[in-house]
Amino acid sequence: MATNTAVGDILKIQVVCKLGQQRGFNNYYWRVTAAGTPPATDQDFTTAFDNNMAANYLAWLPPAATYLGVIGQIIAPVLYPPVYDVASAGAGVATLGPMPGQVAGLIRKVTARGGREGRGRLFIPFPSDDWRVAGTGAVTAAGILILDAMGGIMANPYNFAGGGRTGTVEPVLTHKDGSTPDKITTYLSVLSFATHRSRGLLAKSEGSPIG
Repeated sequence: MATNTAVGDILKIQVVCKLGQQRGFNNYYWRVTAAGTPPATDQDFTTAFDNNMAANYLAWLPPAATYLGVIGQIIAPVLYPPVYDVASAGAGVATLGPMPGQVAGLIRKVTARGGREGRGRLFIPFPSDDWRVAGTGAVTAAGILILDAMGGIMANPYNFAGGGRTGTVEPVLTHKDGSTPDKITTYLSVLSFATHRSRGLLAKSEGSPIG
């Protein structure tokens, strides 16, 4: 059931992909900065995000991998039940097979806050071998364009208007200590592939309610 958003809400939107028994998760966080009368809902923003971002994931993924969709949830200051959008789910449309499952593209999140606390990373799972420069660990120019498209969505505010409802969210970097999230000001697509080991990024099939 959709929940109306309010200024100050933190909305988590999670992209879920799969390759065999692995699931890859990317978490995007947004702070509501404007809520109309009536306000946009968590479902509005979740569906809009899927509409805007799905084509980039589908382009990044090999045919053996699948974009499963997105899960949206207001997580603060009150935790609400999640909502889902799987309308764009489908197999990857890149040409070649997958790189090893632990290999990922990397986008860095940048805020105005200094030090490590002001930076974040987003590991984009299951890249096709299309995006690897042969014989190296570098990402091709075409692969960087896909990461840039994702980063451009991740690092910019979004205005929703539809069904008479309106609202605005800005991208933020959250902190484990629960301190105030920092606004993401820009991003950097890293020119080489990364290897991630976090169990929060890769899980078995039971790790996702949408597949």
